[in-house]
Amino acid sequence: MTFNSTNDTINVVIIGNTGEGKSTLINAVLNLDISMTGVGEPVTQEVFSYKVPRSQLRLFDTKGFEVEVSQNTVDTIAQFINERSKDTDINNRVHCVWLCVSAQSFRWQKVQQKFVDLCSELDIPCIVAVTQSYGDYEQYVEFIQANVPENVPVIPVLAKSLGLPDGSTIDAWGVSDLLELTTAVGNAFKLEMVLQKKQAESKSMDNQSQLFQVAAEVAKALNQTADENLPGKLAGIVKLHAGIAVGSAFIPVPGADMAAAAVNIWTMYVRINKELELPFTENLVKSIATGVVTNLGAAAMTSMVIGSAFKFIPGLGSVGGAAVMGATIYGVTLTAGIIYMKALSKLLSNKKSSQVNEENLKTAVDEIMKDKQSVQTILKTAKEGYKEAKNDK
Repeated sequence: MTFNSTNDTINVVIIGNTGEGKSTLINAVLNLDISMTGVGEPVTQEVFSYKVPRSQLRLFDTKGFEVEVSQNTVDTIAQFINERSKDTDINNRVHCVWLCVSAQSFRWQKVQQKFVDLCSELDIPCIVAVTQSYGDYEQYVEFIQANVPENVPVIPVLAKSLGLPDGSTIDAWGVSDLLELTTAVGNAFKLEMVLQKKQAESKSMDNQSQLFQVAAEVAKALNQTADENLPGKLAGIVKLHAGIAVGSAFIPVPGADMAAAAVNIWTMYVRINKELELPFTENLVKSIATGVVTNLGAAAMTSMVIGSAFKFIPGLGSVGGAAVMGATIYGVTLTAGIIYMKALSKLLSNKKSSQVNEENLKTAVDEIMKDKQSVQTILKTAKEGYKEAKNDK
């Protein structure tokens, strides 16, 4: 069983009812039309694979299922996943399942629940992709969330721009969020496979294997810190990027993981600004993100140094480094999001967004960062959030 780096493949099996947006979603991800001759590679009579350009992801498109033959479809996909699970190279296994459902159908059928249950039985991460998300899609998303386990993300997407009768257009959205989350989940799942193998080979749990276990728990944790400090949509943005940050801990080059984390935090700030319709330039946001990461990195320096040192150990480097760095970068990203939102909240409490200037924002962030005790408390809570989730299981 091998696990090398984030350059390795993440295999995603895509399932869904015929006519509910599965092919449109795949087209959007690949930026081409999969109905064209010669696109994709046949794996079985009912499964085609597609490599996503400039990405770890490889998509496995299954035949659209119909209700009357749903059990046959479930059995076929279960067999496909089980056969790949026997492969000694984890890059050939299935790492995630996308279950595509249309927001416009507003139905949650028994066969869809079967696929969610199947993923739980096979210990495969599942993401519900709510396609054709426009109009009253949020009610449908909430309905699905109430019917699936908490560890099954429900991600709304509109894979193709939609023209309306009045001549206006709803732009495509959500696909990049789905891809980023899938990459983070896939990397975490691959790491967990390696950890399980290492633990099985060891009769006793030493300090090192405890660190491995921590790394796996971090990626799966239901961290409450963002929920308690931020409003709904903004908490979602911060938690998404905290999940992505875990993936950066797997980069095998010492120091590159924190560089990737800084870019991730910068992107998170840009998304928050767009959500709040704030006019700040990306250069300013990049500067602020770099400063926040530098300060938080200093606060978490011990873990960072140990994590980078692990990466110099042949054969153990990327896994050992990720074990230490995963919790740290996860915590740093959550804390960076909360700090930024606290600064914005302070500015916007007495002013309209159009009245807030870049100098005000810099000053507000600096003032919050000066309260080192508060920052340390948030960072510690964010890093330890997975422990609470683990104890609740």
